Amino acid sequence: KPLRYIGTAESLLAKLEELDKHVLKKG
Repeated sequence: KPLRYIGTAESLLAKLEELDKHVLKKG
């Protein structure tokens, strides 16, 4: 399995979660 792809996907999801938290705080 493409471990690199999995790691990248997890990183992107983590970034999206962080962005969502910031947006919720601003909202």
